[in-house]
Amino acid sequence: MRLKMKKKDELILFIIAFIIIFFSILAKPINNLDEIWNYNFARNIADGLIPYKDFNMLQMPLLPIISGIILKYTFNEIIITRILAGFLCATIMVLVYKILKYWMLKKN
Repeated sequence: MRLKMKKKDELILFIIAFIIIFFSILAKPINNLDEIWNYNFARNIADGLIPYKDFNMLQMPLLPIISGIILKYTFNEIIITRILAGFLCATIMVLVYKILKYWMLKKN
């Protein structure tokens, strides 16, 4: 059995996962205050504020820093953080699929 997926198959898997996840995220109304809270952290970083110094945060700042960089160079809207969430979830799903497929093929 082959252990590697073709790049085309990986891309198709990623696109399908992204579309499904993105539209499931987009269909939900913005009533989750954590989403607004994380967006505001990213917006503060995009505005040049420093986490833990200029504003208080409870979680680690990696995701707000990534979101802040993207918000700084694109539109400063909450839809950008939703697109980023879909992208990150799709990436994680593809990586988990590849790892599980590798383990299953190695096991046999």
